[in-house]
Amino acid sequence: AMMYPGMQSLWARWSPPHERSRLVGFAFGGSQLGNALTFPLAGLLCAYGFDGGWPSVFYITGLVSLLWCCVYAFFARDSPGAMPSIKPIERQYIETSLGVYGQSVEEQLEQRKQEKPWKAIFTSGPVWGILLANACGNYGSYMLLTQMPSYMKEVLKFDITSNGAYSMIPYLVFWIFILIGGQIADVLITKNILSIEWTRKLCCALGMVIPGIFLVLTGYMDCHRKVEAVILLSLSMGFCGFQFSSFFINHGDIAPRYAGTIFGFTNTGASIPGILAPYIVGAITKNKTREEWLLAFYIAAGVQVLGAIIYAILAKGEVQPWAMEEMEEMPPEGVPLQEIPEHDDEEEETNGK
Repeated sequence: AMMYPGMQSLWARWSPPHERSRLVGFAFGGSQLGNALTFPLAGLLCAYGFDGGWPSVFYITGLVSLLWCCVYAFFARDSPGAMPSIKPIERQYIETSLGVYGQSVEEQLEQRKQEKPWKAIFTSGPVWGILLANACGNYGSYMLLTQMPSYMKEVLKFDITSNGAYSMIPYLVFWIFILIGGQIADVLITKNILSIEWTRKLCCALGMVIPGIFLVLTGYMDCHRKVEAVILLSLSMGFCGFQFSSFFINHGDIAPRYAGTIFGFTNTGASIPGILAPYIVGAITKNKTREEWLLAFYIAAGVQVLGAIIYAILAKGEVQPWAMEEMEEMPPEGVPLQEIPEHDDEEEETNGK
């Protein structure tokens, strides 16, 4: 709950706008890579782990999380200006693209202390577009995250060890599609093929409508079509990766200064359908039949399509008027690195000495 808003806020200060899709997608894609690796690891630990098997899953994942926190605390910095090892040309490139070049770290921190326009945030159409699209997307993704092992056991008849191995595949594909989606989105924006707004809307459609179609097709598979079912599930999860180049990072487009705050609001509301999804699926699949799972998949697909429609109507790609108060106007496409002369780098290093 703390990490996702914090990372949104961090990337709003570190990523040039025209590189944001692939940078944020690469960083947050690690979550899906972690999911992919945890499924087979958990299956093996349940079968062969220490302390009775399944408790070892919690010990191992908890230890890995603790080690990550130590590494992150040591290396991470709040902004480019606070990073001691950054090269002057790299800092200038990032800060110029964000419209804060020439400001000290203290000045940037002081600007962030301005009061947040809560009323404007809570009544903003683009903010609610993000929240509702995220909520609909979460219903499908949380359903798969929590119920996919059950589906593979009850319908496809996988045992616990192979269940973990096959459950890994959709999340690996998900991770790969997140990286691909980020690259495609940034190319569309950088080359002026589509505006930021329409790039986000296109990625939302790809990340919600297509997964819904593959999810419904998965519902028609049974234990005699295990390979086909895993392929369809993988494609459904994979195309969800385009969501990371859509509403997931749209906070930084419409209100970069309040990206973390808005993400906290939208992600909290969007988590509610994700909480309800396992209970809804459990109520529908009482007899654990393929027909019941097909109905659950139809509902999830319908929710995802609804989210894509809402986002297409409400989403925006430019900084909103209420988020531009006391802000310098930012270059919309960033600053190409080749336009920053090399001698600036050398001069700043000399002055620093």
